[in-house]
Amino acid sequence: MNKILRYSFVALMAMIFGNVMANDITDELTLTTFGVTGTSYTDVSNKSATSSAIYSANMAGGNNAIQLRSNNNNSGIISTTSGGKIKSIKIEWNSNTADARVLKVYGSSTAYSSPADLYGDNKGTEIASFTKSDGTKTETITGDYQYIGFRSNSGAMYIDKITIVWEAEGVVVATPTISGTTPFVGSTEVTITNNEDGAKVYYTTDGTEPTSNSLEYTAHFTITETTTVKAIAVKGDNASTVSSKEFVARTAVSTVSDLIALADKTPLVFTGEALVVAIPNSSNCYIKDETGASLLYGNSKFSALEKGKKIAANWTGTVSMYNGLFEVAPDVLTAAEGDAIDVVYETVEIADMVAANVNKVVTLKGATYTAFKKSGNDRSFTITKGNATIPGWNAFGLADTEASEQGKTYDIIGAISIKNSDIQFQPIEIKEATSTNISTIKANSDVNAPAYNLAGQKVDKSYKGVVIMNGKKMIQK
Repeated sequence: MNKILRYSFVALMAMIFGNVMANDITDELTLTTFGVTGTSYTDVSNKSATSSAIYSANMAGGNNAIQLRSNNNNSGIISTTSGGKIKSIKIEWNSNTADARVLKVYGSSTAYSSPADLYGDNKGTEIASFTKSDGTKTETITGDYQYIGFRSNSGAMYIDKITIVWEAEGVVVATPTISGTTPFVGSTEVTITNNEDGAKVYYTTDGTEPTSNSLEYTAHFTITETTTVKAIAVKGDNASTVSSKEFVARTAVSTVSDLIALADKTPLVFTGEALVVAIPNSSNCYIKDETGASLLYGNSKFSALEKGKKIAANWTGTVSMYNGLFEVAPDVLTAAEGDAIDVVYETVEIADMVAANVNKVVTLKGATYTAFKKSGNDRSFTITKGNATIPGWNAFGLADTEASEQGKTYDIIGAISIKNSDIQFQPIEIKEATSTNISTIKANSDVNAPAYNLAGQKVDKSYKGVVIMNGKKMIQK
């Protein structure tokens, strides 16, 4: 039985699967423009092409092409679940590839764990190589490979099409297809589709490998917790390869403190109603309740929300740790019923800006700062109050500024953040300080100078000295 993998690039992000019967003479899987890193394509017989890093790129003239590189993880891994002997590999070049570059093809009977294997001791056996000067070339190969790896020998390489033809061994039984919602909230219905006429399907839900002694599938079933379902089809003395799918139950949390205790990549459903305290740009939304504070991150996810209003309960999302910063990537968010309330930010000192308070939006009063930029790779600056300093980062695109005006202090509303293990303060708003700032006391002097009370009104009273307050002379009794 032959099976063919074809890689062609006709329309960006489109993919077409050839319809096949398990016992046809030829078995075809046709992929068109797969450009998503890590995407796996599987036809009804479970023969798959898994691209760990091949991706489509635009060549000169607007055509699409496979792009391979010689470093980092930009190489490609193709796998087939049924083994067999490779009969041929055919490569077609486009005009963007330098003549000197060589495409290396490796074969292995054991799995590559990542594209990085193609640069180490685990890359398998070199089974073919191609150069642009070869033009369209077909290489006939013998071997027993389940995994094929592609990489450039130098820099970027652009290829129109890769076709792999291999010969399977034995009778192939079509593998069942497992479907259902994941991640899910509460429960999900699992359906197993039998793709082989005359076969019976058996399955397990405890992670073990299914056999003809396992549960026979006769109708869909419901699961309520994280479960791995595995299934095989058995026809006579022959069995298909194992199909496996993990169904992940979302973790339900009702408070922010429980939310921020979740591990990275955890799917969740938030059943409480947290208050929106700040939406500094289209990608960031800060929330809190009486138990803690958190950050929601997602491009254009917050248009339905408003500062001072709560988020309607039962929204879903996934925890995403970014350089040590706790974030939640939400799905769909809507505002809860009710009017917005005034949001009052807690006033803190620099000493309060610690890991335990990350993602709180607070006010720092009476501070100065150095110049910073609106955008670019370096938007860092320094914030100072008294003898204490903290690194600032202009995360939300405040306008370029020079250093704060000499002699003035500022109230900064911002978010306490962290990058790796370093605490930062990210300003949302900076305004001239409104708090009283007593900078100088001249005791028993300037007795004839005009004096002002704390309301800024000129007074004529006896006093012991003069207080210089925000640039004005005040009385000191």
